[in-house]
Amino acid sequence: MLRFLNDHTLGLAAAEPAVIPCFTIYPEPGVEQEARRCLAAGGRCVKVHLQVGGFDAADPLLDGAWGLIQHAGVPVVLHAGAVADGSGNERWCGPGPVRRLLGRFPGLRLVIAHLGAPDFEEFLRLADEQPGIWLDTAMVFTDPPYLGPAPAHLAGRLAGLAGRVVFGSDFPTVPVSYAAQVSGLAGLGIGDDWLRAVLWHNGMRLFGL
Repeated sequence: MLRFLNDHTLGLAAAEPAVIPCFTIYPEPGVEQEARRCLAAGGRCVKVHLQVGGFDAADPLLDGAWGLIQHAGVPVVLHAGAVADGSGNERWCGPGPVRRLLGRFPGLRLVIAHLGAPDFEEFLRLADEQPGIWLDTAMVFTDPPYLGPAPAHLAGRLAGLAGRVVFGSDFPTVPVSYAAQVSGLAGLGIGDDWLRAVLWHNGMRLFGL
């Protein structure tokens, strides 16, 4: 499954110049070699979904892969929030596993998907403490709401993390319109410079584009 998924995403990027080459990892034998192969093939982003995969980010089987990713400086989009969607696996989610992972690989750049929903405040605290933590806004501040009430009270703290907040849409499965996500961010009232950075400049810098 791991190689199948990576061949698909890397093949998509090879066929479509606008797509950033991405791959994933999973705690199984051979994952270090698979990560090495994907990096050599031009992989520039890693996506890891702890709840769907049902595993601990700090599983020792991943040590070799994390080491390669850390050395390469490739950003990791990490779904670490325990979304109450009936899929279970909440025990692998939350800021605790992410803290354990960073304790072993402090140089990783982790982009926390959905601002870590529903653990918004805990993940913002982690971002305050760890300069390698970024946050993505996917489906959090939609107008109208999609994931539940938006944590608008955290706008001031997001303003303070301006350089490490990036726009997320949940592509390729986008359940709400881009306009709803952008208008929700604009509605926070943080300002045009912040909005431009989140929608464009921060992402370009994250991927070195």
